[in-house]
Order: sequence, then structure tokens, then C-alpha cells
Amino acid sequence: MDKVKVRLLCARWSLVLAVRLSRRTTNTLQTLNVP
Repeated sequence: MDKVKVRLLCARWSLVLAVRLSRRTTNTLQTLNVP
């Protein structure tokens, strides 16, 4: 495989993981902030 393709795949996976982590943290914060 080309190095460019590998870099694109890594960037895409990192973005997906970041979005999932941010969503999870926001969900936990919302549940904790519920009175």
C-alpha cells in the first residue's frame, strides 16, 4: 500500500475515535449534570 493511503486511513480512524470519545464524554457529563 502507498504511504499516502495509510496516512489517510490513520487520519480517518483517529477522527472517528475522537468523535466517539467526545460523544461519550459529553453523554457522561450530561448524565452527571442532571439534577
